[in-house]
Amino acid sequence: MALRDVVCLATIAFAGACSLPPAGTPHKLAEDGSAVDPERYRRQIEPIERLVFTDGPLDDADRAALARRMATLADLLREKETRAPAPELARELGILAKLVSVTDPAKPRQDTPLREQWQRIRASLFADASWFAFSPADLARGPEPPPVRPATAPPADVAAIRTVLARVEAQVQVARSEVESLGEPRFDAATGFDPAQREAWSAWAARWPARVDGAGGDLPADPGPAGNTILRAAWRKTALALQDLREVPRPSNDWPGPRRAQWEGRFLDVEKDVEHARAELKRLER
Repeated sequence: MALRDVVCLATIAFAGACSLPPAGTPHKLAEDGSAVDPERYRRQIEPIERLVFTDGPLDDADRAALARRMATLADLLREKETRAPAPELARELGILAKLVSVTDPAKPRQDTPLREQWQRIRASLFADASWFAFSPADLARGPEPPPVRPATAPPADVAAIRTVLARVEAQVQVARSEVESLGEPRFDAATGFDPAQREAWSAWAARWPARVDGAGGDLPADPGPAGNTILRAAWRKTALALQDLREVPRPSNDWPGPRRAQWEGRFLDVEKDVEHARAELKRLER
């Protein structure tokens, strides 16, 4: 131990922590990855925090336990974290452990530099963590729930959605050709709309819903909120493609059939839905 640290331990008993920087002047780590991941040392940090942030004096058992745990963490850091400023901060943590061992047993720990020095070293050394304590109230928090693992995407559902998308795409290609043959409404000033065209459009429109149902027959059930979020997004886009496909314009009472801009606009919407659904499925492959 350095002579200045021996003198410090012999004279201050935590009154001034002369071998440590002031509590309000943390080393600011460069934002280049030098901050240490606290999760790697959580098993060592949390017991230290319970002792540091509990109010009242440190009795002999707590003082020995805190000094031991801080020294153990300092040794681990010296062994595993070689990138500056971690070695220097590990040395300071070791000094803090020695200072703990000579604190006044009658003095409440909240009235010593213990908490401030611990927080300074912690903030300087580790990246932020939601489970860090800052006061005795934080010790009452229950353990963090385990991270929720993303739900898996059943391969059978992924394959079924791919099949439906291929069928939708095929229906668009066929339907485009069919409605082009049916053509836009033909009107004659003398005879009005072509009755044969109206009949042809009506027959095509009557068959269309069953064809859409056939394309979407293998669509699996909605994965729901508990399902894989990416798969659910793909499912929703596929369901929207089927809905848009079903709503391809058809004859009305006044018109024997739609205009090209109407049916083509709907087909383009369907193709965009298919493209978006496939993009979501592509994300599952990453």
